[in-house]
Amino acid sequence: MTSSLVNGGSKSIVGCTSSGGTESIILAAKAHKTYYKKKFGINNPEIIACYTAHAGIEKACDMLDIRLVRVGFDSNFKIDPIGVKKLITSNTIMIYSSAPNFPQGVIDPIEELSELAVEYGVGLHVDCCLGGFILPFAKRLGYDVPSFDFTLPGVTSMSLDTHKYGYASKGTSVVLYRNKVRGYFLVKNMHKHDLYLDLLCICWKGASSFAILHLFQVDGRVVCYTNNCRIATRCATCLCMVSSRINA
Repeated sequence: MTSSLVNGGSKSIVGCTSSGGTESIILAAKAHKTYYKKKFGINNPEIIACYTAHAGIEKACDMLDIRLVRVGFDSNFKIDPIGVKKLITSNTIMIYSSAPNFPQGVIDPIEELSELAVEYGVGLHVDCCLGGFILPFAKRLGYDVPSFDFTLPGVTSMSLDTHKYGYASKGTSVVLYRNKVRGYFLVKNMHKHDLYLDLLCICWKGASSFAILHLFQVDGRVVCYTNNCRIATRCATCLCMVSSRINA
């Protein structure tokens, strides 16, 4: 249900619910670390993230013993793709991007980052915890929303919080992967069946999240987000007016 908003028509997208955005970010980092260690033998992984990135990625790197490489931002507080390119090494497993970031609410140039990810064969995570249930509908409503999801070939994982603008109970999120090879830990159970596990803890509110998403459906959400976008536009206009008067 969540993946249908950002999968670009692909049926290979997989994922799971989590207890929140931070856990989703940790799971994405863990999945990339596991994948690049198995496939390329990277034992000293690095993740590149902007200073505007959510603190969850710093926590993830600390927990998983991943070196966090910081990169600067431009005048609009967007991650600097040129700076990212200079920092990519043979140990880079993932670029971390935001759609939008939390401090300023701007969307990183994910299309450019996607090109870098494809060129250098590294992962690209999109932290869409805040915008996951806003941006797809804003685009449908005609707002100028840049590409940010699995329609871009370099995007390998995304995190979207159902407990924000998904209107679900607090303590629920979704992490998505381009395919199950990148996203899950494969284990064998006692009956020798394959199990795909990707959780730090049990998300008890997954059912309520599903109920809320099912209740609103697409049409109901379009109505909600139309109002949200109008209010945001009015607020932005008022802030510009206040700013111009202060600077006059």
